[in-house]
Amino acid sequence: MSPRSKMFPIVSIKPVTGEAGAMVLRRVYNAAMGPDEKVSAEAQKAWWEDIVLLSPGVEQTDAYVIWSEAGEGPEAIGYGLIVTGAEREHSRVSGAIVPECRGHGWGRALFSFLAAAAPARPWLSVRRDNLTAFNLYLKLGYVVVDAEEDTWIMEKYMWRGSAQ
Repeated sequence: MSPRSKMFPIVSIKPVTGEAGAMVLRRVYNAAMGPDEKVSAEAQKAWWEDIVLLSPGVEQTDAYVIWSEAGEGPEAIGYGLIVTGAEREHSRVSGAIVPECRGHGWGRALFSFLAAAAPARPWLSVRRDNLTAFNLYLKLGYVVVDAEEDTWIMEKYMWRGSAQ
């Protein structure tokens, strides 16, 4: 990322289209996730194939890139995904901002956008050691509905179309 990422630029969230868009999505995904020793390259590849590519039981995948538009030109600084199953009861949302651009509220903007754009009640998973993200999701109205060995499963409590 360039030094201009440290500024407070105009940010836009745009849908991924075509092969070029998919390449940008994959590049920003790799930059945002970084070399994570807890997640093997094989696990990341499996995640990519399960989430981004349509897999059995997935009706729709919507992919977005968050762009910083300051300085000399647009720069991809994060990604977001909405994956909706065939039953259309829930939509899994996921995303990340590249490390050097975190702390400016872009994650909040991204996950607010994803929840609003989701065609079904949004849910997500977060690693238990990622307290920054966990606290953000709580502030955005997500609640823990289940737990796995090293992750919490969270669901948006109040969502349009919910009976709550």
